[in-house]
Order: sequence, then C-alpha cells, then structure tokens
Amino acid sequence: MKNLKKGLSVLLSLMLVLGAVFCVPAAADGDSAYQIIRQDRDPLNFDTLTEAMDAAQDGDTVMMTQDAEETFSGQAIELSDKSVVLDLNGHTLSLSSGGLCEMINLIGARFTIGDSSGNPGSIVLAQQGSGSGADSPPLFCYIDNLSVLKITDGIYIIAESEISCSDIIYVEGILGIINANFNETTDSGACMIHASLGSTVQIRDCSCHWDDLIQTDECAYAYIFNGFYETGSSLLGQQGLFSIIGGTFNQDVSPYVDTYFSFDCSLSGPDEQGYYYVRENYSWQPGCELSGMYFESLSAATHFALDGDTIKLFEDVSYNDVFHMIDITLDLNGHTITGGNPNFPSDYYMFYLDNNAGLTICDSSGGNGTVLVYSKKGFADVEWDSKLTLKDGVTILNEAPNVDDFILVESGEINIVNANFKDECNMMAAHLIHSKGESTVNIAAGTFDWWTDLINSYNNDKISIIGGRFIQNVSEWVPDGYYVTERDDEFFCTVLPLLYVAAHSLTLGGDIGVNFYVKIKDVSDDVYAEFTVDGKTVTVPIDLSKYKVFDDGSTAYKFTCNVAAAQIGETITGRVYAGEYSTDLEYSVYDYLTELSENPEYMQNEDLEDLARAIAVYGYYANELFGYYDGLAPHALFDSSGMQTVTAQLLSESAPVISNTDGNINYAGSTLVLRTKTAIRHYFTLPEGKTIDNYTFALGEGDNAEFLTPVLKGRYYYVEISDIPSAELGDETKVTVTVNTGGNAVGGVVGGSNSGSVENGYNTGIVPVSPTVVSIWRYSALSYAYLVLSSYENGDESVSAELVNAVKALVLYYNAADAYFAAHTGD
Repeated sequence: MKNLKKGLSVLLSLMLVLGAVFCVPAAADGDSAYQIIRQDRDPLNFDTLTEAMDAAQDGDTVMMTQDAEETFSGQAIELSDKSVVLDLNGHTLSLSSGGLCEMINLIGARFTIGDSSGNPGSIVLAQQGSGSGADSPPLFCYIDNLSVLKITDGIYIIAESEISCSDIIYVEGILGIINANFNETTDSGACMIHASLGSTVQIRDCSCHWDDLIQTDECAYAYIFNGFYETGSSLLGQQGLFSIIGGTFNQDVSPYVDTYFSFDCSLSGPDEQGYYYVRENYSWQPGCELSGMYFESLSAATHFALDGDTIKLFEDVSYNDVFHMIDITLDLNGHTITGGNPNFPSDYYMFYLDNNAGLTICDSSGGNGTVLVYSKKGFADVEWDSKLTLKDGVTILNEAPNVDDFILVESGEINIVNANFKDECNMMAAHLIHSKGESTVNIAAGTFDWWTDLINSYNNDKISIIGGRFIQNVSEWVPDGYYVTERDDEFFCTVLPLLYVAAHSLTLGGDIGVNFYVKIKDVSDDVYAEFTVDGKTVTVPIDLSKYKVFDDGSTAYKFTCNVAAAQIGETITGRVYAGEYSTDLEYSVYDYLTELSENPEYMQNEDLEDLARAIAVYGYYANELFGYYDGLAPHALFDSSGMQTVTAQLLSESAPVISNTDGNINYAGSTLVLRTKTAIRHYFTLPEGKTIDNYTFALGEGDNAEFLTPVLKGRYYYVEISDIPSAELGDETKVTVTVNTGGNAVGGVVGGSNSGSVENGYNTGIVPVSPTVVSIWRYSALSYAYLVLSSYENGDESVSAELVNAVKALVLYYNAADAYFAAHTGD
C-alpha cells in the first residue's frame, strides 16, 4: 500500500494481520471428461458417460469437465432405482447411435439434465446407420412408467442430421422440460416427444425449433406453459389430453388452448410475422401459485406440478389427492387445508404417496398453517420408497373419531422436522404412526399431544426420535446422545441432546465475533470447544462463569470465536466436546444479521438495527480492501448511504496530535491493526547511539498508567494499544515516551505503584530516575480515518477507493456501536 502523503511513513496504513489460507481443489485429469461430485471427498474421474452413470450412486451429480463425444451401438446407459443429475457445465455432449437402441434407459429412476455454469451447454444428437423407422427405439431416452426425466437450465437439445428413429424421447412416466431449447438444424424426421398411454409431459418456458414437437397417445396428459414454439405442419399428433395455457406459436393452436384445465386463456394472432399468442387473463382470484402460474384450486396446481416444485396457498382449501413419483412442496402460507368433510368423512387417506413420490408440507408464514383431517382412514399413506416431510411448525389436527393408523408408512419414510399433532376426538384415535415394511421414521422436533399409541413398528423398521415434546414415554426410540426429560406441568416430556447449541449472539467488545450458547446436561471443567477459522483450529475451554439463563430456567454456557471484520461472511465451524459426546458448531456474523433481517420484532430496537446495518457495511468494505473473499455479496442489511456524510471535516476533532522532541526519538507513523480485535500501533526508530533500554512507553497517566512493551520489526520498533472496544474507537489514547538521562530505578512511573515485570527481554517496570518526556502521541482509531480522508480529499491519487470506503465504514460502525452501548449499558 502506498504512502498517504509525502512525509508519512509507509507504515501509516490499515493492516489486516491475518494469514489467509485458500484450498484449491485438484484439477481433473485432462483425459477425463466427467466427474462424480460427492460431498466430503475428492471428485471421481471417468472417461465415458457410460462409466460415470454406471458408477453414480443415488443423489450423485455427474459433471462434464470438457466437450465429449459418445457413440452407442446395442447397449444403452441404464439408470435403475436411483436419482442422478447430469451437469453439462457449459460443455457440448455429442451423442450418436446406430439406431439399434436408445442412448439412455430410465427404469424406476430420476434423471435431471441441467447446467450450473450459467453458459448453457448442448446435447447434439445424430444417428449412424439405419434404424427401423416407427418400430425402432427412441434415439435419446426411454422413460418407463416409474421414472422421471427433467431437462432445465437453458440447455440445448440439437439434431444435426436426418434421424430414422420415429422419436427422440419416449415417455411412459413423467417428462418435465423447463427453460430448455430444442433445435433441428435440419429436418431430422423424428418427433421430439412421444407421450405414451398414461404418461405426463409438461413443457414450460422453452424455445423450440422442431418440425414435430409432440405426439400424445390416448390418455396421455400434456401441457405447454409459455415459451416460443416454431414447428412444422404438425405441432401435435393429438389423441390424449393436451392444453396450451401460454406461449408464442407459428401456427393456429386454437384446438389446444386451455382445453382441459379451465384456465381463462385467449389466442391472438396471427401478427405480421404470422405468430399466434396464447395468454392468461387472470380475471379470477388465484387460490395458489406454482412457479409463476396461478390457479383457482390446489387440485389443479398439483396436476401441473413437476419434480421439485413448490405450491404456495393464498386461501383455505379442501383437498384430498394421490401423488405418484414427483417430489413437491406444499407451502400452507398460514392457511388451512381440510381433508374430508365433517358430515361425510372420506373413506380414503387425505394424502396417498406411492412409487417414489415425495411431499413436503411446510409453512413460510411462521407456523400458522394447519391441516384438518376428517378422513376416516387418516392423514397420509406413504408407500413404496415415498417420503413425507412435515416442518416449519405446521399443525396436524385429527377430527375423525375412529382412525386406526393416522399415518401409515410401508416401505417408505416419514420425516417430522417440526410439526404439531393433536387428537381432538376424545383420544379414540389409535396409532399416530404405523410403520412397517422396513420403513424409516425420523422425528426431530414438534409437539405430540397424542394419548394413545405414538408409533407401532416392526423390528426391522428404523425409528429415531431426537427432539420434540410428547405425552407418551418415547425412551425406546431415543438414540445414544439424547435423553428424555422429566414431565413438565402439562405432563409433556421432552427429548433433548446431551449438548446442543441453544442460541447465538455477537460479541462487540474489542472485536467482532460469534457467541455460541451451548446447553450441556452434564457440565464439568473438562468441556471445551474447538473452532476452525481461516484454516486454523483454536481450542476454547469452558468458562463456568460465562453462561446465559433462559426463560425456562435452563442454563447455556458461552463459547466465543472472534473474526476479523473482513471475515463476517465466513462460516465458523467447530465442535463442543463433553466426554464422549460432542455437537457441531456452525455460524457466521452474516447468519446473525440474516436472523435480524428476517425477524422484524428484533429490528424494533432502532439502535440494534443501526448497529447491524453498520456491521454489514463495515464487513463488506473490509473484505473489499483486504480481498479475503472473491465476490462477497452485500448482505440484505447493507446500506452505505450514510458514507457520503463521512469526511475529513467531520473527523477534524480526531486529528492526531504528535508532540515530538527532535533528536530523542523518531516517530515514524501509526496504523490500525484489524485482527479479530482492533489495535493502534505507533512505529518509531531510535537516534544513533540510543538503545531501547533508555526509553519507557506509558499509556495513560498516574496510577492508571500501563506500560507498553516495544517490539522490533525490521528496522522499526512499535508499541501497540490492543483490544480497543468498538464503542471506544473514537476515544483518544495518550502514549507518553520518556528517556532516561540519569540511570534506572525499578518501580512504577514516577508517582505510580507499578512493579517491574519482564516481557520479551524488556523490563516494563524500569523507570528513569531523571525522566525526560520526549514525545506524546495522542491518537484514536478515528485519527487514522481522518488522515486517510484528508489525503484523499486533497487529491492524493495513491489513496485507493477501497481504503477510503473501509475507513468511512469504520466510522459508521463506531458511531452505531457508540450509540448502541450508550443506550444499552451492560448488554
């Protein structure tokens, strides 16, 4: 960093004394076109797509690392009973076939083709030799009736030559295409999509230049929503159920406009270019929203849902339905879903999931959503590798008096992350959950006001309860590392881990850091935490005097990890250890700011809101100056509008005062040090013939004076004023430098009471018998900001914009911290 102005030392600069360590993953083998990406392990490299897909496990991503060509002759890639993602990663995958087989065969599988690069890649299709026309297999992909193929992220499917196969993709299950491109650079002669009996094809926001886009067999189900579709004479070979509810077309599609779904759609055109436009009018009040589409009813929305979609309610609804294969989320958004009729209860489960279906019921409103169940069968039947997840504080109320198994799970999975169950029918309902067929039930949180059987399970089922409040005794399902409390006044027992993080806060003394409040069942003085920040591990022993008492009377012990301002976006990771048990620690200053921004009740404290915004600004510009992270995004609380008010004139009262006696000591400059705590360093050199033992450096005066130990660094000495609290960055510090002209005496400063001590070979208690004050340095953290802004405003081009922004942000941070602690003494 360059001088701020002529005459100031290069030492007069803002420094981050911090060793940044960056981990760079090993590059892929130059001959390997594919990698399998798995968490917590090195990528696996493969030369061919077939090898990569065969090796892929359920949940894996296969990523391309370079352009590649593959030829198929008699043997397709088969994905069976697993979910895999193919990430083109901006590359081109050229595929060709001899016409004897499809390239990819999905058997009870989920396959997603996308591109994470932001520069969409391409799949180029070609055919070598001759197929057998209409009787030949599809060229690219066959989807059986238990499989799902999803194509997304703007990728291109391109046909560059004539193709003798009749179809590119043959669907018996579900095909979802979102934001993709289909291009025939020549008339391939093949239909892009063939929807077979009972299949579902859904096309959204795509761009299509293909002669024959889709053929639907009897009882096939398909729709197009928005996008651009330029086709030949045959848009549709139509026998099944097909609707168009939005988009631009180069032909008259009036027979298909909103044919089956009762949308208020209209067709306009042709315009001068011959295009027809299908638009929704939305003259009705929508009941829910799905990926930019609005629906009058939840039932209609679920028929349009694709794998991974979220449906958000705008009103209370009545609903019963069946889910096959797709995995969707239902956001109650504070509303109520009623299943069945209180006067005529249904004979079916409210929700039925089978064949790899997934349903997550959540509530983005903060836990006000409710499910009322009047069905005589119960709430949900989850079968054949399907999964039901309940979270976000949703409430499930049973209103049916004779239910046997409220939730039946057979060869499936139930995850209750945070939900509340209550039986309002005189406790006549039996099993809350009946688990069989090697099923899995995980309960992590919630309230279970269910007086009869909680879980009825077989020996080979996997039942785990790691949290929640229960009327019943659930000890048999609580794993090692957890315990069941005594019953409270409402007769509930609670499942808790032996130790866990109960809360977080920030520490804003002389540093910025995160406090982890950990509840520990069995406390001893050998409990400790290990934190990892910037690649370094720090051990923090428990301090039994540092704890927080919660409203319920429980106690949590505080473990603190400090970070530099430039690290507020970094996630602090670590663990707390208590004997053989431990718990993870993971949090950042950004996380704390996010909690504030997402909880308006916290932000009602104006001083806290100002301080949070100042931290967001300070951290962002500190990172920009030091380059700790590339591309750290501003936090949602970031607001730098106040920086324009920070000028040298505003800080003029903070200008440093350096009183120096020439020839006795050579003051070189001062700097701020931003480690995890803020410090001021004063640098100096000694006149010829003088040694450091001749000098004493005192911070403050009289009985309150503190001796500073000089440190030699290169050709300079420095003394440091450490651990300056955030609310005291504007407070002036006074360093008095004295020189011994007549011998030494051990004691304190003259008139003081300090005893001698030795640090780094320098006797901090040696005081000159005949002391002569040779220098007085009056300086605050804001003095540095004043000097930077003075130089910048006087036209010094060596002062960078990053440095200016950082010191302005520092001033705003100080002002906010000063106001906060003045209003909240003792917080």
